Amino acid sequence: MQSEDYRHSFEYGPTDAPESALLVHGLTGSTYDVSGLGEHLASLGYRVRGVLLPGHGTKPSDLNKVGRSDWLNAVEDQWSGMAGVKHFVGLSLGGIIGAYLTATKKIAPNTLTIISAPVYYPKSWMHRWVIPWLYAVKKYSKKYWIKPEQFEWYSQRGKYVVIPLRGSLEAYHLAEETRPVLGRISAPTLIVHSRHDPVVAARSVDAMSKKIVHSQICWSDEPEHRLLGSERSQALYQRIAEFVKSNGDRTGVHSVLERR
Repeated sequence: MQSEDYRHSFEYGPTDAPESALLVHGLTGSTYDVSGLGEHLASLGYRVRGVLLPGHGTKPSDLNKVGRSDWLNAVEDQWSGMAGVKHFVGLSLGGIIGAYLTATKKIAPNTLTIISAPVYYPKSWMHRWVIPWLYAVKKYSKKYWIKPEQFEWYSQRGKYVVIPLRGSLEAYHLAEETRPVLGRISAPTLIVHSRHDPVVAARSVDAMSKKIVHSQICWSDEPEHRLLGSERSQALYQRIAEFVKSNGDRTGVHSVLERR
């Protein structure tokens, strides 16, 4: 992909593939964050679609103009246009979206992969009490971990260097609405999380693994929240692909792969 393409949704892989996967990025991110995994799954014969969520890939003020219903509707629309056996992979907010839509029966994925997802939101007290008041006078929060010399790198990939506060509040509300319904998820679920995630505590992993009946945990030792975007992510791509394959259509794409 070229850098400008990260501001749009993408599709990879054979159009006639018997299995497909929908990939969804996180808050303030872009399709760059899931493109590497998308390319890996496409190389294995899957039709892969990466969704750019509303309010992303343009300018930060746009993320303060949309709500969680916009994200849910956009993903559900993209899902309905996919064919064959379908898999869902979501990073951070994308994982929350996938969990909520699966739990509420809006989508029925053959597998659900949830990566670095905060079902317990970081600094929930701020989102509950401070941000609703603060938003009247301040629209954005700086990402303190991003250095000024990194701004161009983020911009080229369609990613925001600030956190739009209303967008963050909408993500918090969606996480709060998702946690009580996790027990309704029946799809085989892979929960991917770093032991050293600087953003989301392992408490979220515990909640998901206890409530989602057919779940398994894949721990990473990378000190990252966005686990899919580095050169070291190849092992994780393979682990996710193995999970998808083991719960997919054994007579479709996999028999094709075995003949290669």
